Amino acid sequence: MSGQKFTVGVLIAAFNAENTLARAVASLKRQTEQSWLAVIVDDGSTDSTLDVATEQAANSDQILVIRQENQGAGAARNFAESHLPPSINWCMSLDADDELVPEGISLALDGIRSHPSMDILFYNAWMLDEEGNRRPWVTGEREHVVNFEEMLKQSKMLGSGTLFSRARFQQVGGYSDGYVEDYELWLRMLRAGSQALYIPEFMYIYSAYGEQRKTSSSEVTAHATAEVLRDMINSGELSKVQIAAASAHLERCYYAVHLEDQRETLLRLLSRIIGQKYSLRALNALHLLARPFLPLRKVLAKRASDR
Repeated sequence: MSGQKFTVGVLIAAFNAENTLARAVASLKRQTEQSWLAVIVDDGSTDSTLDVATEQAANSDQILVIRQENQGAGAARNFAESHLPPSINWCMSLDADDELVPEGISLALDGIRSHPSMDILFYNAWMLDEEGNRRPWVTGEREHVVNFEEMLKQSKMLGSGTLFSRARFQQVGGYSDGYVEDYELWLRMLRAGSQALYIPEFMYIYSAYGEQRKTSSSEVTAHATAEVLRDMINSGELSKVQIAAASAHLERCYYAVHLEDQRETLLRLLSRIIGQKYSLRALNALHLLARPFLPLRKVLAKRASDR
């Protein structure tokens, strides 16, 4: 590599991402601040992901490509971090079907300079739908310190596009191999004394329709989050306030599963009645009309989960 000073390490776990990886890397190459170094880990892909990664890294001293047997996103990101040079003190993950806004790395460096006592910097993100429309990941949140209790109570922060101290990351042993490895990492880092801040500027573009999203499930996410929270509660290390915060989030996970079941059932019904093309729009309209009844739906979902 050249004598360029790299300030931010970008961890890219890529599994069967042949259709999206080039777009993710292109967003790095468009950065207004070019002091980044990316490590792409092909996590045992069975398509041409490795070829795409190799092509993107050609003639670049800012992209390293390595391959491992399939072990999951957490292990792939850990592997990527282990290949960064010791001089890099800050990291972020970039999913292989997402993008950074052009000013993303510049925002990260501004955050480091402006908040030197922080170990984790959460940023806002755009959610991108299949038609190219954007909407904010978080709305109505001002800049504020994110403490352990808040993270236990509600996980609003997007895992990727978050800047974190490499030393603090190594202190807690990196990512786990769970389904909600990002959320679990933030909890462990905060529990170990890391300081976190939410900054409402938009750093990330989350492609909700991406290839890798097709295998994601809000039900699986809710179950995995619930498991992390139960482990925290049963650890015997939380205060009464923290247990209350974790229990509140755990309850939301329970009814989220049942609300998602209701959504999928209704979507199938609408598809049969009005066709698949308009069913999702109709479902969204029905959800807007049903908002006043959400507390009742939550009560019914909680009762169902207790059976």
